[in-house]
Amino acid sequence: MILDIIFDPDKLIKEIERENAAIIKLANAAIKESGYLVANTAKKAIAKGGRSGRFYKRGKKVHQASAPGEYPKTDRGGLVSSIKVSIYPFMAIVGSDLKYSRYLEKGTEKNGSVLMEARPWLQPSFDVNKAKIANILDSAIAKALSR
Repeated sequence: MILDIIFDPDKLIKEIERENAAIIKLANAAIKESGYLVANTAKKAIAKGGRSGRFYKRGKKVHQASAPGEYPKTDRGGLVSSIKVSIYPFMAIVGSDLKYSRYLEKGTEKNGSVLMEARPWLQPSFDVNKAKIANILDSAIAKALSR
């Protein structure tokens, strides 16, 4: 207990360091959980059923694309399998290293003309989970403060 060691500076410093390490561990666990929540939401939304975009044929397979503003629809599964979460101290980065993932998220244009309207997948996955993420972080803070 901090009161027991208040007059011993070395013990006080060690106690503060121990408490800080515990708080940092709780915060990083909450951030990691939040990152995976967003990634899993994106994967499920991309892989799920119907869309309202145009139909097209590739070889013998007929595919229905997503319409602008909808989550992109899985065709071959490349985007879903490329979604990764990278964890750093106090930060989780969710994304894909596929070049077209950015085009889907933001759309494309050339010379001011829209070539493809956006089919965002990352921002909506974050937005739908904002309240859950806030609760996860609030719980971690409350747990850290109750120690």
